[in-house]
Amino acid sequence: MPARSMSVAIGASEACWIAVTADGVRVANRTLQAGDRVEYQARGSLTLSVGNAGALSITINGKPARSLGTRGQVVSIVITLDTLNAFLQ
Repeated sequence: MPARSMSVAIGASEACWIAVTADGVRVANRTLQAGDRVEYQARGSLTLSVGNAGALSITINGKPARSLGTRGQVVSIVITLDTLNAFLQ
């Protein structure tokens, strides 16, 4: 059965800026520090832009997601209910 919503948890191992848009609304634009953990909810789509992609560990609906990139890399992704499985490990 497909997911009806998503919960995206982000943990930082070192400083990294993030910008998060959930269902078309900007919900975060901040810098995470080592040890920070944040969580965002979306019903349809979540856009995540990050600097230092290698510093983040992400789970989607409680399942580990694949790495978004390498240390220092700037990445922007869009996760939807239809594509979230492609981001899982």
